Amino acid sequence: MGNRKTVYLIENNAIDIFITERLLEKFSDRVKLFTFSNSSDALNHITINKIIPHYILISIGYPACNDLDFLHQFKKLKIEKEKTSIYVLSTLVLASDIKKVTRDHKQIGYIEKPLTVEKLSSILSEEHSNVVLMEYKTE
Repeated sequence: MGNRKTVYLIENNAIDIFITERLLEKFSDRVKLFTFSNSSDALNHITINKIIPHYILISIGYPACNDLDFLHQFKKLKIEKEKTSIYVLSTLVLASDIKKVTRDHKQIGYIEKPLTVEKLSSILSEEHSNVVLMEYKTE
């Protein structure tokens, strides 16, 4: 149990939550998933329960939605963020949209939906366990 990974999924689509839950169940029994329908609930959970997630998967649409503010709010938390990797899940297909999200918000990774076991494997593997949240610049 010492190797157990905590994953926060911020997703407002019940079907995507169901799929992610099933994928994680098949991926590993060492993953503890917390699901949130909005980023405020996730931030509150981190603050109240003093849980530092290993991975945060945040689903967004484009144009930018309020959940992108999560990156800014997460940076403000007084926790050890160096141990958390953040990935944006989205159906963005235009390279220019992906560049804008990664340039403006400096999150670590982007994963195109649908989420698959292969995609999960690439981000939850040990070699990616020390990926950190990149610097977020306020303007």
